[in-house]
Amino acid sequence: MSVSMSSTTSKQRIFGSAENALVDLALQHRGYMKVGTVLHLQGPQININELQTAVNYLQQRHPFLRSRLKHNPDNDKSYLMEEDSNLRLNIREIPRKRDEYLDFWRQEWREHEKDVPIIGEALAEFCLFQDPDDAADDTAPREILFICEHSICDGISISVVAHELLIALGDNDKNLFEQSLDWPVTVEEAIQRTPITAQLPQNSNDANHRIIGHIPSGKIDFSLDDMANYCHTEASYGFLSEEETKAFFAKCHSEKITVTSAISAAVLCSLSKLIDTETTQLTVALGTDTRRRCQPSVPDHDLSYHVSTIPPFAIAQQDISNTIDGMWQLANTFSQYLTNSIEQQQILTIGALIGSLYRMSMGPINLAFAPTCTISNWGLSSFRKCYGRWTLINVLPIVNLVRTVCPLIIVQTVNDSLLIGYLGANPFLSSETFEILRDSTMDYLRKMIK
Repeated sequence: MSVSMSSTTSKQRIFGSAENALVDLALQHRGYMKVGTVLHLQGPQININELQTAVNYLQQRHPFLRSRLKHNPDNDKSYLMEEDSNLRLNIREIPRKRDEYLDFWRQEWREHEKDVPIIGEALAEFCLFQDPDDAADDTAPREILFICEHSICDGISISVVAHELLIALGDNDKNLFEQSLDWPVTVEEAIQRTPITAQLPQNSNDANHRIIGHIPSGKIDFSLDDMANYCHTEASYGFLSEEETKAFFAKCHSEKITVTSAISAAVLCSLSKLIDTETTQLTVALGTDTRRRCQPSVPDHDLSYHVSTIPPFAIAQQDISNTIDGMWQLANTFSQYLTNSIEQQQILTIGALIGSLYRMSMGPINLAFAPTCTISNWGLSSFRKCYGRWTLINVLPIVNLVRTVCPLIIVQTVNDSLLIGYLGANPFLSSETFEILRDSTMDYLRKMIK
């Protein structure tokens, strides 16, 4: 297939501050922040050549996927991506038994999550899992794991590109891939061209002097600074059905509360039960999308990093009520805080400095400055239920968090069903902790619907 290339598109793209910092984080700390998405499918056998062809379509569309990581010759402290028309992304085909289909991907992720970026190689790869004995079964489970370095993707864009992969695999219409996209702008460039009138406040909470509460860690015999060597990423997932999701969204709308704020309230209530002392404050760091805050906005299909944050939301543990009315009041408080942060353009003012913040995180880990948890909403995805001969059953997000001392909660809506992932470093945080946090949060969300 011929692909039209913009005459103004360079064969190289120099990394911005955040992208450079993310590469160095991954290099120094065992692949830290690597991002993945697991596509659970049902349908006929996926031939490796079919998948390779689909990946080729993606490479023809997205510059980062047909490029290799290189040192920037003009700046030894930065990197660039250089196009290579001969580059073929790695696809690992790994057989498994049918009864392993739910969790087999976990061992492959664990085996490779600490792989570091290699200078001269690509920053994305794929894995295919299926049972060879199911070759003739057109209704068998199949899984594709898409892994990408955080320096060239975020939760929104990796989901869109995974959706495009399934289009390339399953649909006859390939018009989407007839033209290549231009290089995506950096997060700093997108923010720089956006008018910013607000200043970042010095103090965002009135409880800054209280001790931040954290989930009790498991028994470990290594220092926090050695976490990346001894920990692996644990993940547990909770779901609301389509009916429950519709009811939850309707309730949020009627309460004039954002979905993120309502989920954050349920998470805070769950965390308050896991933390013993009542003399602390709980803090929530929020991963925020900068794409639609910029002018012009950055398309979701641009495979690239466009994430910021706002000053952590803080609340005294004694002020958290686990009643239904109390949870909605907390959601309202969180929503007002988020609205104020957006109006003050904190997402963009911090986003312009996000590379420096990542640099600061490369040093010694100080638990006292870590939030109680981090929440990242990957939004309403573009996935469909059917792609040609395959049905999409589920999508699971995963991130390398081997150096993170607090849980990361990922929220995503896939085919009208709300998914919430609970991720973190094990054994620093136990598997039981993630399961308790998952079950408690999902129970609170269902109570909030009623």
